[in-house]
Amino acid sequence: MNIFDNYLFEVKPIKKPETKCKQCEYSERHQCNSKIILYCGLRKSGRTSTGLFLIKANQISCEHFKKSI
Repeated sequence: MNIFDNYLFEVKPIKKPETKCKQCEYSERHQCNSKIILYCGLRKSGRTSTGLFLIKANQISCEHFKKSI
């Protein structure tokens, strides 16, 4: 039994507009030879040489998202 079974109409969740990591204020661009690599300035990682978290440009942003100007 689902909690939405008693409603008269179908309940749809509200979708937030999708924001991308490349639009975030905290994304940092590093150039490595001819490639540009994006890192998150807030999240840390022990797997990269910079100590920052590697992100992809079109990855859906996290809860720390802050729109860059």
